[in-house]
Amino acid sequence: MKNLTTFAIVATTLICNGAKADEDIKWSAALKVWDAALSQPDNHNGMQMHTSASSSAGNIAITAKKGDYFVTASALLPTSYDYGSGDYLHRNDTDLAFGWHFSESFSVLIGQKRISYIDGTVGAQQQAINSTYAGLSGAKLISDRGFIYGTLIYGLHTKNSGDQPSSNYKESMDAEEIGYGYALDKTTQLTVGYKIQHVNSHYNPQNIDFNSSVGGVIFGANFNFN
Repeated sequence: MKNLTTFAIVATTLICNGAKADEDIKWSAALKVWDAALSQPDNHNGMQMHTSASSSAGNIAITAKKGDYFVTASALLPTSYDYGSGDYLHRNDTDLAFGWHFSESFSVLIGQKRISYIDGTVGAQQQAINSTYAGLSGAKLISDRGFIYGTLIYGLHTKNSGDQPSSNYKESMDAEEIGYGYALDKTTQLTVGYKIQHVNSHYNPQNIDFNSSVGGVIFGANFNFN
């Protein structure tokens, strides 16, 4: 939480200093549902994988934009991925990202992501993955009201609180979303797409990779308030 708070202060300062003083702050929000399944190793050698049943998770986001700069805070609401036989993983995400529209269609991002989870397959301990990431997002009109969009993020520095000792592990994180949107009017856009998130851990002494992913269809709506 300390990293997220520090990042929020820096991002807000950059927006206020980087945008023109006479420009108003524009607000928008997104409400989405991500119907996804989780795939991860079911043992400590990282070789055998198991995949959960699909689970629907709500995703909310609020964006403040001033000029070409913006800050987005988002959260993946708590959800559980069930493997059957009592095995599960319960998780939720929080994100805070600062962005800059460097062209009409594209933006660059830098942000902080925290994935909090309880893995019922390994003792049900509370753990967290923290990642500082960079990203690229874009949208392109393909008709009067239709558009395609996409977002790619990659973790520049990723750590898992469960890595003990941490020096034996190397973590990485990335996520991609691509989809289609349709503008109902000037304030509301509907979207549907596919989103996948990877978290990879490399254990150095035994040269073992633990690769997990969450992927599935994501749909919802974006709302502009002014």
